[in-house]
Amino acid sequence: ALAEHSIRADHALHIIRFCSLAGEQAFLKNSLSDALKYFGKVLEKMETEDAARLAIQLKVCDIYTAMGNYTAAETVLSDLLAKGESHPLKVRVTANNKLAETLQRQGKYSEALARLNDSLAIIKAPLFKSNFKFAIALDRTFIFILSRVKVPTPSPGRVERLTLLCDTLRRLWMVMVIVDNKSMLHISYRFLRVAIQLGRPVEMATAHQYLALTVCNTPTPNFKAGLMHSQMAMDLGQSIGAHEIVAGALIRIAAFLTWQAKSREAISYSERARETLLAVGNMWDLGNAIIFSYFSNRTLGKLTEALSSAQGLLRLGERTGSKGLVSSGSSKIADVLFLQGNLSEAEKNLDVAMQVAEKNNLKFDFFQALKVAGFSRLHRGQLNEARGFFARAIKLNEEAKGSFFTAYVQEAYLGWIESYLKDKVQMEQLLRTDSTEIKTIRKYLLQAAAIEKN
Repeated sequence: ALAEHSIRADHALHIIRFCSLAGEQAFLKNSLSDALKYFGKVLEKMETEDAARLAIQLKVCDIYTAMGNYTAAETVLSDLLAKGESHPLKVRVTANNKLAETLQRQGKYSEALARLNDSLAIIKAPLFKSNFKFAIALDRTFIFILSRVKVPTPSPGRVERLTLLCDTLRRLWMVMVIVDNKSMLHISYRFLRVAIQLGRPVEMATAHQYLALTVCNTPTPNFKAGLMHSQMAMDLGQSIGAHEIVAGALIRIAAFLTWQAKSREAISYSERARETLLAVGNMWDLGNAIIFSYFSNRTLGKLTEALSSAQGLLRLGERTGSKGLVSSGSSKIADVLFLQGNLSEAEKNLDVAMQVAEKNNLKFDFFQALKVAGFSRLHRGQLNEARGFFARAIKLNEEAKGSFFTAYVQEAYLGWIESYLKDKVQMEQLLRTDSTEIKTIRKYLLQAAAIEKN
């Protein structure tokens, strides 16, 4: 009421005071349009480029990002950064990092990477560009030492620098997992090293979670290490009552157990994560919890429960406007319906999954839908058609520079291999010529065996 009254009275000082408060309250309630309106009025009345104005500009950027209006967020941040050196270091790095996120979400990965490298340069914390084995060994040595000595409390200035560096490394991980995953282990271990130096449970737990994902997304995943780091993240989250961190760790444990075909264990973790995320209202991570409940139920042959999870995922996507969840939910519904023999409904859902993924450039979701199509044809003996779908999925992962998780890519290769093994005539021809396909089959069977052993 006070905010609206100040707007009608056009009283500048009251608008700045009361609309700022109203904007904060609206943002906390997820009333993004109202928050944007109130903060916009505040900016209109602020005449000086001071810390308060910069803080409001960054909040406006967060609102645009939350609304999915990445172009508007990019404009706000680009205007802010145009002032360059006049802003404090914290503002420059924060704005750079937020701009990197908006660019990443628009698929502008090279520009996002350039911004994050700018942030590292501003903080004066460059990473290795090559010789990653040495970099990883160095970081692991520091982590080993830091975990066995009392780390001194950093000064306020150092806290600011380490906090900014943690944020930059976290965002850099998100870009590099798509652009070029060769440096992922280096980034992950450096993130953990910096987080330990900072000494705050939130950053340490986040770093453990990112490292857990990284060690399980290599040609020979280290699930033991992944589970260890996820457990450490969960313990840290529990120590400070951070429910979302705990839920994130539970999801990762569920994922790693699922990828090891330990579905009975996995489902208890994914369900605990789902209950926690429902309680705190985190709809994004809730989708991931539902996905791993689906995988576990499907593997255990509980198709009714798997279908219910898939339908829940689709409803969540429709409610939140997440095209990724809509595509993922539709492809999973199709997968179960194929297994149940309801082919016509399965094909309808698969068409929706592919169309939504293709229209919105959701490469991973399109990759997953292609696999569903491949396996459905494989099980019906349509081997050439199945092989074509698997080949398209494999090519899509190659175009994405191998950024999809190893366990999922392995499924595509094994499906492609099975389409040959079931085709006696085709297989005999390949064996006689010792073709490229035979060499590829040998390579991925050996890799699959290594993963199983691990």
